[in-house]
Amino acid sequence: MQIKEKIDIFRRALREFLALPTLIILLFLFLAVSAYMFERSRLQLYSPLRDFLETRIFADAQATSQLLGTIAGSIITVTSITITLMLLILQQTATTLSTQVFDQFLRRRSNQIYFGFFIGLALYTLITLATVDEPFNPIFSAALAFLLTVVALYLLIVLFYSTINQMRPPVII
Repeated sequence: MQIKEKIDIFRRALREFLALPTLIILLFLFLAVSAYMFERSRLQLYSPLRDFLETRIFADAQATSQLLGTIAGSIITVTSITITLMLLILQQTATTLSTQVFDQFLRRRSNQIYFGFFIGLALYTLITLATVDEPFNPIFSAALAFLLTVVALYLLIVLFYSTINQMRPPVII
């Protein structure tokens, strides 16, 4: 395969599916850097909230590290299983109906948002995990990772419903 053909395939992939997930992933990377800078600034305005979170939830860097490691591993596992299941569902439906099922699934903005969110959250959590050490405990970043994980779990339910709904013959036609 020549370079021009590879570039054309990549452009088509960007146009059909990759652009929005890539943008969302970049936003999560920006969020990770911003959260790190916010944590390092130690603004006095947020000291009471920080103290509350530190004493009640994120007592030490070791606990924060374990939480972030668990979140990252779980999100990566759930994402890989979800993608595998989605591909199986799509393959079965495409066999019965038509290959348009794949095209419609990839072009739906909601599906692109879901996958970008899951991958972006995993990267955010891994980056935050990399910043944890004994003198630095990223409390706000870890709390945000936890809250975004709750959102991701809910989005997982929505993704399953919307995928099943997208496979119904009237929706495909």
